[in-house]
Amino acid sequence: MIERLGVRQLDNWQFFFVGGLLLLVLLIWIELLRQDKSQRLTRIIAVVLAIASLFLIALKPFYLTENTDDLTVLFSNGSTNQDSLRLAHPNARFIDWSDTVQANHLSPNIIVDGYGIPEHDLWKVADRNVAFIQPEIPSGIVDVKYPSEVGEGEEVEIKVKVKGLNGQKLVLQGLGQKYDSAIIIDDLNTVSLNCKLKAVGRYVLALSLFDAKGQLVKAESIPLIVTPAKKFDVLLINAFPTFESRFLKQFLESSGHNYFIRSQISTDRYRYESKGTSINELTRLSEANLKPFDVIIINAAQLIALPRSQQEALSNAIQNEGLGILIVAGDGELVGKLPPWAHADYKKVKNDLFILSSNNNELELGTSTYRFVPSALSEAIYSDAEGSIVQSRPYGLGKVVLSSFLSTYQLSLAGYEEAYQNLWKNLVESCLRPQSEQWSFQSEHNYVHRPLKFEFRIDTLSRVLYGSNDIALKQNMFVGDKWESDMWPNSLGWNYVDVDGNSENRKYFYVRKPTDFETAQMTKRILANRKLANESNIAATALINNKVDISLWWFYIIFAISMAYLWLQPKFR
Repeated sequence: MIERLGVRQLDNWQFFFVGGLLLLVLLIWIELLRQDKSQRLTRIIAVVLAIASLFLIALKPFYLTENTDDLTVLFSNGSTNQDSLRLAHPNARFIDWSDTVQANHLSPNIIVDGYGIPEHDLWKVADRNVAFIQPEIPSGIVDVKYPSEVGEGEEVEIKVKVKGLNGQKLVLQGLGQKYDSAIIIDDLNTVSLNCKLKAVGRYVLALSLFDAKGQLVKAESIPLIVTPAKKFDVLLINAFPTFESRFLKQFLESSGHNYFIRSQISTDRYRYESKGTSINELTRLSEANLKPFDVIIINAAQLIALPRSQQEALSNAIQNEGLGILIVAGDGELVGKLPPWAHADYKKVKNDLFILSSNNNELELGTSTYRFVPSALSEAIYSDAEGSIVQSRPYGLGKVVLSSFLSTYQLSLAGYEEAYQNLWKNLVESCLRPQSEQWSFQSEHNYVHRPLKFEFRIDTLSRVLYGSNDIALKQNMFVGDKWESDMWPNSLGWNYVDVDGNSENRKYFYVRKPTDFETAQMTKRILANRKLANESNIAATALINNKVDISLWWFYIIFAISMAYLWLQPKFR
């Protein structure tokens, strides 16, 4: 069936049209001026046919035909266009999507109707021309984000994106208590719910949706793992005892960290304070006596004043042993005098305050009147519109962190103890070396009998077990300690894998029912199918049409017959 005509020569078609029209008018005018009026109408028709043939020869016309032999229409969940698609493409192959559909069942051209093909099956159509008739994103919880693991005593933030639930209520509850709730006030909105779990363990909280009448609509599971708070060994070097070091010491004690504090009293005399360390004194810095520490906190002036040998020992400990260092630089000129491994570009600014957000409070925190300039490897830990206030940069196996905060203890004095604790928690943890073992799951949502993709990083690896079965791992070709795998969980609830078959090296993950967070699943599926169709770059109506060129010989023949008639007709009059 011919659906539409077109031309391949679209460039400068206006000139062909105008030229052909002028030539047509000229030839018809000549025919009208001829004294011999016999067969005038026939000659004018011949002129029109000749000029039209020339015009079409120049434009190279084609027609579109439906390529029904190479078309498959897939009806997935949520399909609403079945009748119209069957009517429009009666000769196409129609398939109701299921996990049993194989790639060899599909044609080179595919139309997908409904919510789309599940993400783990998109590989079956990846090398084909795909058109996706995108449905409207359904109402409900369309996305939810939360950390899979949190430290002991840390606050958990759960962000829930909803659509079409105006006036309904979200409630976060668990362990027999209600943690937080929020009423949805917009048609499309992101709601934040918070809780704090202080005990170590695995939890499954309930995210419940209630309608405007208070009736339960849906309850979803939020699995969380609370790990023991991280304990660090911190070395604090002071030029002299200060309020800042006093409050910092209290923070380290309350957080359970081990510390050793050295405060200079005179040229060769120091005062020492320690908790949880076996060191009694520290008159000079060397690689050996820096080895027990994870983080060193030092003032920029103190670092500059260290003898060159001790600066080199500090540099080697950072670079080779993974020590992290936090340099408190209260003066931009001091930054310029730091050793090369600690140096960073900076700029002078007028602003000497930073607004710290904490529990819906906007708190003013004093800073120096300069900001660090970002570099290719740097990461801004705290920043404002004028630049970085705290900036982290890797150095060998360790990290160098520069801070221009002043008198952070005033937060605690003003009664904002939680804000002070969170600030220093972030500052200390920004100095920590990367962990040698890292797990990364592709999604917070893992479903039974569906593929679970994860990445695993470890220096030396022998086996990873799921139950009694070995998991096949693929080593990343670029990162030697990075391993990747797919597995198919077969049990609901908490599952785990063992590293090297050792229960002490165990990683837990939560597996859901296929009906959990169904709206969020449909939303992700729609977006994944849309992305695949966009990469195909073919519209739903275009992929089923073939361009068939109309043979130009027909126009040459019509042109030749018309011109022959115009030339021969007067001779046989």
